Amino acid sequence: ILWLMRRVRLVKTPDERAIMTAGAKLNAEALAAVVAVGRLGIAETDMTRVYRRYLADHDARHLGDRGMMFGAGDASSFSLPMSDQRTLVPGEAIVLDCLGTWRGYYMDLARTGVVGEPTKDQKHRYEAVLTALEAVESGMKAGVNTQDVRTLVRETIGGFGLRRELVSVTTHALGLEVFEFPYEDSLANGFVLEDGMIVNTEVFYRDPELGSFHLEDSVAVGKTGCTLLHPVPRDLVVFA
Repeated sequence: ILWLMRRVRLVKTPDERAIMTAGAKLNAEALAAVVAVGRLGIAETDMTRVYRRYLADHDARHLGDRGMMFGAGDASSFSLPMSDQRTLVPGEAIVLDCLGTWRGYYMDLARTGVVGEPTKDQKHRYEAVLTALEAVESGMKAGVNTQDVRTLVRETIGGFGLRRELVSVTTHALGLEVFEFPYEDSLANGFVLEDGMIVNTEVFYRDPELGSFHLEDSVAVGKTGCTLLHPVPRDLVVFA
């Protein structure tokens, strides 16, 4: 019964889509508030609190203990516990994975930044991740299997000469849960997209040496393509 109910609610009603669109906009505004205060030497916890406060001030809630899945340095590759000892250090990559709820529905958005002028290698990795996400969105429509999306991301990033084994990619539906799947094995084996679903594709290159690079947005799946719930700039964020 649980999986049946999950399949039923994967396709969103117009009212649900309106709520989730407003939530996506709110989440983008909270991220912008974080970016505005980010600077060399600021503590990870201080940036996270800005995100939490913005959501709370707009009747929304952050997800989990971390508030936002912020990661500087080694924490950009792995979800380490939040720490006020980690600060923005020159040369590091910063993952900003913003997770929360508004009116009971989840919102999920990720961007990547670097501290100081990005290096040639960092720009290259970011371009690979961005190109992969754009390739996904250009072909995403009803009838596409998410396993094909996973393959496309790996091949696109691999085409930049980067290591495929460092690529992490997950396409998940979004709604009353942050990970909504139609079947119990959907995470491992994929599922077919349907008209009216709202999904995120997490494109993640987990580089333990140069830091990780991550992008994702929420899109509404249609019969002939997909549309962003709320457009957000995709330039690599630079914290000076």
